[in-house]
Amino acid sequence: MNYYQVLGVPENASDKEIKKAYKKLVKQYHPDIFHGDKEFAENKIKEINEAYDTLSVPDLKEEYDNALHGVEEASSTMAYTSQAQTNYNVSRVKDNDFYNSDSYRHYSTRYYNRSRTSAEFEEYKRSQKKSEDFFSGTKTKLILTIGLSAIVLIIVLIVLLSSLKNMTVNSVLNDVSGSNNGNNDILYIEKGLSYDTVITHLGEPTNIKYNNSGFRAYYYSSYIEFNNNNIVVDWLNKGDFYSFVQSGSQEELYTQLYNQIQNAMYFENY
Repeated sequence: MNYYQVLGVPENASDKEIKKAYKKLVKQYHPDIFHGDKEFAENKIKEINEAYDTLSVPDLKEEYDNALHGVEEASSTMAYTSQAQTNYNVSRVKDNDFYNSDSYRHYSTRYYNRSRTSAEFEEYKRSQKKSEDFFSGTKTKLILTIGLSAIVLIIVLIVLLSSLKNMTVNSVLNDVSGSNNGNNDILYIEKGLSYDTVITHLGEPTNIKYNNSGFRAYYYSSYIEFNNNNIVVDWLNKGDFYSFVQSGSQEELYTQLYNQIQNAMYFENY
C-alpha cells in the first residue's frame, strides 16, 4: 500500500497539501456520513489514517520514503539504518494490530478534534440501529399506533358529547319541545307560537316596532320577534317572560348541537 496514493498526493507534496488531502478524504469516507457500504468506509478510513499518521510526522515520513525507494545509506550508517528500519517495521506491525483491533474507533482524530472511543462508537451504533428500527423497521407499528390513538380520541369525544347531552342539552330541549312544561297557565316562549297565543298569556306588548321581515313586540326591556305571518321566530328575554333560553338564536344552537349528538350516537351504535 502506497501512502501517497492513498491520500492522492505526489511524493513531493508539502505538509499543507498532505493535511488538506487528508481532511478532504475524511469528509468523503467517514463512516458516520458515508452514503454506501459502511464496512468499505471503515476499511478506507483506516488506510487514510494510517497513511496520514506516517506522512504527517517528519521522521516517520523520511523513514517511509527511504523504505519506499530502497535508499541505502553509507556503510558507516548501515547498522543504524537497519535498526531504524527494524524499529519502523515493528512500529507498523503494532499500528496495524491496533488498527485491526476492536479498540480502534478514532476515525478522524485530527479533523474532528476529538477521538471516538470504543464505548462511544458502540453506543453510536446502537442509537443508529434504534433510529433505523423505529423509522423503517417498525413503520407498520408506528402507523397502527397513530391509527389506534385516533380511534381512542374519537371514542373519547363521543363519550364527552353523550355526557353533555345527558347533563344539559337533553333536559333543556325536552322542555323546549314539550307542552310548556305541563302548565297551561304559564307560556314558555318558543319558535312557532302565534301572536294571538302570546298576547293571550302575556297581554298586550308595551311597544311594537315593524321591519321588513315582520315586527318586534316589546315587553319592557325584552322583545319577541314575529314574521309577517305573526309567528314567533326569535326573542330576547331579559326576565320579562318565561323561556328556556335567553334568545331564539340560542335555542337554534342547542337544537343543532342536539342533532349532532344524536347523529354521533347513531353512528356509534351502528
